[in-house]
Amino acid sequence: MSGAELLRKITLERRFETLAVMIFTESPDEEAYQLVGRSR
Repeated sequence: MSGAELLRKITLERRFETLAVMIFTESPDEEAYQLVGRSR
């Protein structure tokens, strides 16, 4: 599962609204960066 896929799943769950997420990967996930930028 990519970081972007994980973020999508988390943001669909209301119970995780205030959850801070930190994702560590071997390679950059530009799509995940874009999702995080839109959520602020």
